[in-house]
Amino acid sequence: DRKILNGNKVEKSNKSLHYYLAKFLGSDDAGLEVVTTSLLPRGSGMGTSSILGGCALAAIQHCIGLKSDKTYNNKDNYDHYDNQMDDDRLLINSVLRLEQLMGTGGGWQDQIGGLPSGGGAKFGFSDRGISFPVIANFERISIPIAAIQELNDRLILVFTGKSRLARNVLRHVINRWEQRGKEIVSTVEELHKCARKCALALKEGDIDTVGRLMSIYRKQKATMAGKGSCAEPEYIKSALEVLEEHNRVVEGAMMCGAGGGGFLALLAIKGKTAEEIKALLKTSDKISLSSGNRDVKLSEASWEKFTWHECKVANKGLTVRFQTNHITDKD
Repeated sequence: DRKILNGNKVEKSNKSLHYYLAKFLGSDDAGLEVVTTSLLPRGSGMGTSSILGGCALAAIQHCIGLKSDKTYNNKDNYDHYDNQMDDDRLLINSVLRLEQLMGTGGGWQDQIGGLPSGGGAKFGFSDRGISFPVIANFERISIPIAAIQELNDRLILVFTGKSRLARNVLRHVINRWEQRGKEIVSTVEELHKCARKCALALKEGDIDTVGRLMSIYRKQKATMAGKGSCAEPEYIKSALEVLEEHNRVVEGAMMCGAGGGGFLALLAIKGKTAEEIKALLKTSDKISLSSGNRDVKLSEASWEKFTWHECKVANKGLTVRFQTNHITDKD
């Protein structure tokens, strides 16, 4: 049974979604056209598919009056969840199911970061033990106001000029996990510990530690994917070597999403600016670095493809707006 908001009254219903869409549209013959758009490039690593999927689902849920009312309990799919799924958790788990149906391999965490009401930082996790279907859950992280301002001042978002699909990197991760090698099992354990440490550092307002953990997490994700996965392209790896080790103008850095391209999140050293970091990369061809068993010629790297963007902690989540008039370019 679904919880349907009928006027101001929440009532149970086992009718199909088509019934309520027809009721909303005023005709059995009417159709519903869903149009989505995004300013982000395909394969950005910013969780666009999950967030767009969440937007589409939220709009449809509002149209038909689907409501969790904190007592959502679909016995066919969520019987082990003890009927405690509020609107945010209903939406993020709906996105998870949507992504699995689409075969993207995603939908596990991006919507947790972007959709829940109130914005801010969240710690995502699933229920302990082996249970199916997997239920995505989250905790809100309370960050001191001064630490939020410091994050807003020091975070820098860089598009690397290279797009990729998460599922291509995820294939490598899944193949390695199925083999259960010692390296992959221990790395999974360390990823969990690193995420917990980062959540604690955010609560304590220790932004330098957050930066260091970003870099550790990035290296752990590259280990998960293994050699040949291109989870960390060579030119990005050499750029980070310049910024983190040779000149140390950033406290930490990590690839957004599965890696392999897309966006790169940097946490600048306190007092350093994006302009200083850009200027350093422009002169990096004069720096000699060694990567693995071969020299990296930084002049060959595609720094000119990088685009630089501001990055701030969001103070609100998904917003649904009803519009009765025709949408214009101004909207």
